[in-house]
Amino acid sequence: MNTIRRLRAVLAVLGLLLAAQAHAQSVYWIDTNFPLPKLGKANTDGTSPQQVALPVGSLPEGLAVDGGPGKLYWAEAAWSGAHLNTAGLDLGGIAPLISGGSSLRGVALDPFHGTIYWTSSNLVVGGQVHRANLDGSSPAVIASLGAGANPRGIAVDGLGGHVYWADYDQNAIYSSDLNGAGVAPVVNVGLTSPWGLALDPAGNQLFVTEYVPGRISRYQLPAGPLATVVGSLANPTYIAVDAAMGKMFWTEAGAGAQKVQRANLNGTLVQNLALPLATYGGIAIGPGEPTATLLLSFAADAVAGGIELRWRFSDPSRFVSVAVERADDPGVSWQVVDAALSESGGLVIALDRGVEAGRSYQYRLRVSSGDGTKLTFGPVQATAGAPVTEFALSAIAPNPTRDLARIEYAVAREARVRLSVMDLQGRELVRLVDGVQTPGRHQALWTGETAHGRAPAGLYFVRYQTPASVLIRRLVIAR
Repeated sequence: MNTIRRLRAVLAVLGLLLAAQAHAQSVYWIDTNFPLPKLGKANTDGTSPQQVALPVGSLPEGLAVDGGPGKLYWAEAAWSGAHLNTAGLDLGGIAPLISGGSSLRGVALDPFHGTIYWTSSNLVVGGQVHRANLDGSSPAVIASLGAGANPRGIAVDGLGGHVYWADYDQNAIYSSDLNGAGVAPVVNVGLTSPWGLALDPAGNQLFVTEYVPGRISRYQLPAGPLATVVGSLANPTYIAVDAAMGKMFWTEAGAGAQKVQRANLNGTLVQNLALPLATYGGIAIGPGEPTATLLLSFAADAVAGGIELRWRFSDPSRFVSVAVERADDPGVSWQVVDAALSESGGLVIALDRGVEAGRSYQYRLRVSSGDGTKLTFGPVQATAGAPVTEFALSAIAPNPTRDLARIEYAVAREARVRLSVMDLQGRELVRLVDGVQTPGRHQALWTGETAHGRAPAGLYFVRYQTPASVLIRRLVIAR
């Protein structure tokens, strides 16, 4: 039993080291204040707040965070010359993404398809729902809602294929497909001045703020009921949900009572985070600063003359020895590969010439650290004489998993790729790979560790983004 406990402890620590972009969560918020608008960031308990100034009169609203590349997105409600903007997670690098808008409101991301959605409520042209790629390309109006529409908060279910938005003047929540087709009310009874909207896909629920009555309501998809979970609030506006934490966060715009608050998803334990807020604005929950990784990459691929192994450590000085081992069947025996090592820019390369064309082999790295700790990375697989010809996301094993999942992927040519584990809401929990990879078959490991500790049992998604496509596979964690 003590051995098992020690092994679990080692796996937990190793998981934190291997997770290439594990993050601590942060709360981000917008202060729409006309003369002094600001963008802010703090820990999710309200500690360590930071703020940066935004352009005077821009009326920033809405907020969304993409933990993958580490970007914030928000809109501007200015009548003319409004922008959709971006910034880094450190609140730096503020820049317009899309220009020339009017009365832009809520913002939501669909990381599964690499798109961003936002609402606008210009009363002359009528309310609209917009979409663009995350790099700002291909902006388009996907739904024209008419002069009586006043859409505010928006939420996207990329996997379910739905966009939802709250209409302040129509006292309703509407939905469409991801292309804006099939606009129809989801909730049009029992709501008053709905403003903010957030989706909890794990619980299949929508959370909506109601500005005038001062409450937060929850709607169980697909057919209700609608129920109040928090009341007696001072004009709540935008809202964000973190299902992993079991928390919701919102801003309040009540005169003399502007604040950022949070509560459990059932409405209990309401807490004022005591963050600086002068008016109202957007709010989002996302990753903070990344931690380091131990193994950046490990790949095997058929080349002329044998099978080439390539790996890269974030800090090679941690290890006093590294051995490459090969097996025809890892269940039988492993043998040390007698291969000369070369190094280029931190990438270590070994060529195994003792292979036969057409045969498949497994490889692993056995490393020893300066304090005597021994670790094993791999296995990765390659077939001699069979080079990789396409980007692919292959086996995830074991699946379901209880502790460690090995994720295999192929890189057809040298390219920048990103491999992430995402929750049901499409938010990145762990970024395992993010950078230029050499051609070949690669492997990444995930121990189930997230910024909140161990990921709970449930359904997750492995997302592999390449220049050719975005590939997604399901991963189940069992307990």
